[in-house]
Amino acid sequence: MNDIWAEDIGITTVKTPVAILKEQASLLGRKTQNLVVGEVISSSQDAIEEPKITQRFNIKAPALGNYRYNLFSISHGIDIYPLTIYLENSIVSELATTNLILGSHNPRLIRSEEEFLGILNRILKSKRTKQVVHALLAQCLESGEGEQMTDIYNESKIDDDCVVQS
Repeated sequence: MNDIWAEDIGITTVKTPVAILKEQASLLGRKTQNLVVGEVISSSQDAIEEPKITQRFNIKAPALGNYRYNLFSISHGIDIYPLTIYLENSIVSELATTNLILGSHNPRLIRSEEEFLGILNRILKSKRTKQVVHALLAQCLESGEGEQMTDIYNESKIDDDCVVQS
């Protein structure tokens, strides 16, 4: 059989948005001893014009019956960028009033990996994100199951991949 594919067809250096989101989801779990974790849920939508890939970024509390809070979602076509980000309205308002993003557009079009990383940085450091994480942490610790989750984490050093779903 004659192989007419390009030699480098199977090699890529592109870092996808889902890879970036999974990294950040994993880091949240480490910072909270897996009491509150990040979760990335991917889905695809077939469309005649252009299929879309969507990722939802949730903050999840396993000790609270896997309670999930959707912080934001992104969607993009096959070319990845531009992508569209859908933010919670309180985050849009916060970032707009602190001049951390231009305007109060929701959804917002992101044209590059650099721009995506910049807005992701602002979202994850926003007051609203901290409020959600702190509220879930407090409830996990007060439920008594939070201490059990911490003990399990400390004993077994849960693999970060266990808390990131795709």
